[in-house]
Amino acid sequence: MSTTPTGPYEALKQARLRVDELMWKSRAANGMWLETSATQVLLTTAWPRVDYQEFKASEETENGADWLWWWLDSDGTCYGILV
Repeated sequence: MSTTPTGPYEALKQARLRVDELMWKSRAANGMWLETSATQVLLTTAWPRVDYQEFKASEETENGADWLWWWLDSDGTCYGILV
């Protein structure tokens, strides 16, 4: 049974480990992992500590990125990056 990480760093760290597991298992089974599957594993594992809103395929085409990340500070300062 897993516990909810206390912060976004730990949540994303656990999520990345789960994505690695998906990739290695797919490779061991002579299969391919899909970017969309890896993204789903990352986002759902990091949630609820890291909230997300997924892009639709048309939105990805429009903005030229797979992800838009926002960091929000307690004083309201924010920083965003397209990945």
